[in-house]
Amino acid sequence: ERTKRRARLIKEGSIDNPAVPKYLDQAIKFHGTCNSMCPEFECLQRRYQKMVDSFELVNQSLFAKSFHRPAAGMDAPLPEDVRTPKALVDTLRYLVFEIVMNTPWHECHGFVRDRTRSIRQDFTYQNYEGEEAVICTEIIARFHILALHMMSGQPDNQEYMELEQLDKSLTTLGFIYLDGQIPDADQNRKGFPNEPEFRAYTILRHLRDRYVEKDDIRKWPAEVVYSDRVQHALRIYQAVQRYDRATNYGFHAQHYVKTFFELVKSKETDFITACLLQVYFPEIRRFSLKIMAENYMKTSKMTSVEFIKDFLCYESVEQAEHEIRHYGLSIAEHSADGVPFFYLIPGKGSFDGMVAIVWLADIFLTVL
Repeated sequence: ERTKRRARLIKEGSIDNPAVPKYLDQAIKFHGTCNSMCPEFECLQRRYQKMVDSFELVNQSLFAKSFHRPAAGMDAPLPEDVRTPKALVDTLRYLVFEIVMNTPWHECHGFVRDRTRSIRQDFTYQNYEGEEAVICTEIIARFHILALHMMSGQPDNQEYMELEQLDKSLTTLGFIYLDGQIPDADQNRKGFPNEPEFRAYTILRHLRDRYVEKDDIRKWPAEVVYSDRVQHALRIYQAVQRYDRATNYGFHAQHYVKTFFELVKSKETDFITACLLQVYFPEIRRFSLKIMAENYMKTSKMTSVEFIKDFLCYESVEQAEHEIRHYGLSIAEHSADGVPFFYLIPGKGSFDGMVAIVWLADIFLTVL
C-alpha cells in the first residue's frame, strides 16, 4: 500500500523520484501532513515490534514520533510520515509540560532527548525555518543545557551525547539567524528576540578554540554582538583563552582561573549559563590543582583545602578533598596562629597526570 502511495505521489509531482537525479534548486518543496504527535504508520509499526515506551502505554494518542537514523537503502518518508510545524510545536509542548515537568529527570531524560531529536529531524525534512522551528529549536537547546546539570552524577549520564545534540541545535539556530538577515522584497529583515542568548551559548561552547577570532561573529548584527549576554560570554571566553596560553606560567595562569570562576559567580551568569559552564569545571580545576601542587609553598594559606574549595568553586570541602586525593595528591594538617587547618601537600611530580589521561581515554572509548 505504501509503495503504491509513493508511486502515486511521484506521478502527481508531490514528491521527488529518488531514481531521477536533479539539482537541489529543482527539488520539489516537501511538506509534512501529519497533524498528530506520531504518524499512524509508526504507531502500528512500533506496537507490532513491541517498541512502545512506558510513557506511551496508556493510549495511542500519547505516542510521540521517535528519531529515525538515516540509513542507506531506506525509503524517504512520505508526507504523512512527517508532522506539520503546528504538530511539532504541540509535540514539544506535551513533552515539556506533561513529561519533563511531572517526571524525575533520570526517568524521562532519554525519552525526551530522543523525541526532541525527532522534532528537529521533521523540521529538517521540510527545510522549514519559520517561527515554529526557531521556538522549538531554542527550547530544545535549553533542554540539553539543563540536562548537563540535572543528569550530572547519574549512572546513565552520557555528557558527550548531550553536547553533540546541543551543538547541532545551536548550529541550526545559527543558520536560521544568519538567513534572517537577508532582506525580503520590502527590504525588511527578520528579528529574533532570543538571538543574543543563543549566540552567547555558542561562544561558550567554543571556549577552547579560536571560534571568536573567525569571521563568523563579524556577521552577527551589532545589537547582538554588543548585547549584555554576548559581551559576558566574550569575557568568559577571553579568560579561558588567556588561561590556556598561560598554563606553563603558574601564578599567571591562576589569575585567569580566578577570573573565570568570578565570572561564573557573577550576577550576569544565569542558571542555564551556569549549567553549560559546569562542563568546563573538571578540566580547569585539574590544571589549577596541578599548578598548586608544583608551584605553591607548603606554608601558604593558598594551599589550604578551605581556600581551594572557595577558589575553584567546589560545593563543599569534602568534594574538594575527594578531587585532590583523586589526582594522587596528599592532605595534611597544619596550624597557623594556633588555628589548625588542612592543606594540600605541594611537591614537584606529586600530581598524577595519568589519572587525567585514563579519564580522557575512558571518554574516547565510550564514544567509540
